Amino acid sequence: MGMSDWKIPHSSADEDAVLGAALEGGFDRAVDLGVTADHFHGIHHRKLWEAACDLSEHSIEVNYISVRDKVKSASLLVNKLCSEGYSPSMLSYHYPRLEETRLTRNVFQRYWNALENFSEDLPAKELMQNLENDFYEVTKASSGMTDQREGWLGFIDGLQAAFPNGLPNTGCKTGIPPLDAILRGFKPGSMNTIAARPGCGKSAFAVQLMLEAASRGEHVVYFTFEMPFDQIGARLLSNYTREDIGWYKESGRGDVNKIVAGAGYCAKLPVTIEDNVQINANRIRSMARRMAREKNVKLFIVDYLQIVPPSYRNQNKVVEISDISRTMKMAAMETGVPFITLSQMNRAIDLSERAPALSDLRESGAIEQDSDTVSFLHQPDKANDSRVDFIVRKNRHGKTGKIELEWTKWCGRFEPIDKSAETDVAPSL
Repeated sequence: MGMSDWKIPHSSADEDAVLGAALEGGFDRAVDLGVTADHFHGIHHRKLWEAACDLSEHSIEVNYISVRDKVKSASLLVNKLCSEGYSPSMLSYHYPRLEETRLTRNVFQRYWNALENFSEDLPAKELMQNLENDFYEVTKASSGMTDQREGWLGFIDGLQAAFPNGLPNTGCKTGIPPLDAILRGFKPGSMNTIAARPGCGKSAFAVQLMLEAASRGEHVVYFTFEMPFDQIGARLLSNYTREDIGWYKESGRGDVNKIVAGAGYCAKLPVTIEDNVQINANRIRSMARRMAREKNVKLFIVDYLQIVPPSYRNQNKVVEISDISRTMKMAAMETGVPFITLSQMNRAIDLSERAPALSDLRESGAIEQDSDTVSFLHQPDKANDSRVDFIVRKNRHGKTGKIELEWTKWCGRFEPIDKSAETDVAPSL
């Protein structure tokens, strides 16, 4: 049974009334109320509305004659609407009814999509993820007008609160002063990509960011697809205690009291380490929404983009990475929580003496487009692998720059070499 065998929710009477009122001089009022092409199920109704929008964009008066001339195939419908005697005053009654029908139709279509998915033999978890994402889109769209009003009120309140001393910085700080001077923290709802070649410290750096935020009492969720829970836990403990936990586990040597006390401290931190490698991009998005709501999460970390399972398999790896990147950006915007997404770089950088550029992001330019900030961890001196440059190449909210870091590998700790450094990256780098 196809969708056409079901009665798709619609109201021809309300579609007639809203469209007729719009063509009788109420087009601007209809637009202000929120009428869109999505409100019209009838093919000719939708075509007439789209024609009216096109006329309005070209500063041509919207009326029965102008629309009929533009869509001659729907002249019978135009004549019918004209004879019914609709007026703009009817919009206040018929628009809410039409909006209710639109929402019902969208819900119906989502249910139908879910039924269609059953024929594709998708796993139960993926079916639930798809259904949850579909209905989130419906509820988000249904509250769009209210969100607009609340958004402007919040924006104006923020302008007023900024006087006379400015607003506090709400970005999630890195704990590295010269870097915070450049980034001003990771902004709420932003996607922040940190890229490096294997072994250059991107996971170690992310763990340090997790420790810094969690030590301030901010809940952090770390999605790891490369290392299991205990390895991330060991890195967290090493970074906190400055003890070589790997060496301690091999030899039994180290400051036992310090390590035990540190383990107790780390275990109480507001940290969630999720090491289920089967979680795909859509599942991360779904979990992030729930965690942000239920646990008041302040930072999400994804380690790393190129090995996150895609929501939908595609033979083209670039398409898969683009989908994953876009899903992470959507998750950040939906939750209002910053995402730190780690990324690999192209191998070509290993053969070059230059510092990395945005084009060195592996697999997809979509990562650069989706990210609010893009930074690179780069070892400029191959003979001194403890020296690492943190280079901010893109910053949608501020400036770019470079700081020099000292990386103590055995405990995974990064410290600025010059804590006052705040040098703009030269174009030639």
